[in-house]
Amino acid sequence: MTFVTNPIRPRFVPPIAFNLEGEPARVSRARLHHGSRITSAEGAAVVEGAGRLWLAGRDASGRSHGSSLRYTLPAAFSLGPLAGHRVRVTVQDELAMGVASQTLTISAADGGEASADGGQVWLLARVGRVQGVEHVLDGTTVRAALSQRAGGPLVIGTTKLQWLVAPGQCVCVGGRMIAHYLGATPPDGPGCAAYVIADLALLA
Repeated sequence: MTFVTNPIRPRFVPPIAFNLEGEPARVSRARLHHGSRITSAEGAAVVEGAGRLWLAGRDASGRSHGSSLRYTLPAAFSLGPLAGHRVRVTVQDELAMGVASQTLTISAADGGEASADGGQVWLLARVGRVQGVEHVLDGTTVRAALSQRAGGPLVIGTTKLQWLVAPGQCVCVGGRMIAHYLGATPPDGPGCAAYVIADLALLA
């Protein structure tokens, strides 16, 4: 297997981390501005113990292939319920003002058995800068902002409705999603934090 994600790494050991691996022909990559990068792959999810999600598929000739996601997530979440679902995994690496950030998104893949899910987002996790961050969850733009007060909450929501999530706490956001704020990551400077937003079905 060939490592294909951007080698950007935070200067601290993050409480969450992700790395998408696979043959270059099976994993798509796109460079964004300022050295940022998006890496993605899709396939039928196979859970291989804690910390690894295999994405299985077949090429046009019928030969099997795959890619895998190695991850560290809070113990409150399990990717086990994704087994058998066809999913798309996207890792976005960013570098801004000398600070590295990562965002992991796991969503239903287009077409096939997952089409009935409407491309729903199963899980979104971020570590790094939390200033002016926006995520699209099932067609709705969700914004995240970090309180300027030391030890303050994470503010997450839409333009119409916001939730305050204290460090180490979970809050239901919308009908089927839960936000877990792990806390600020001060070694990398102000405005940095780690959080997870996931479908309630992924609660361990």
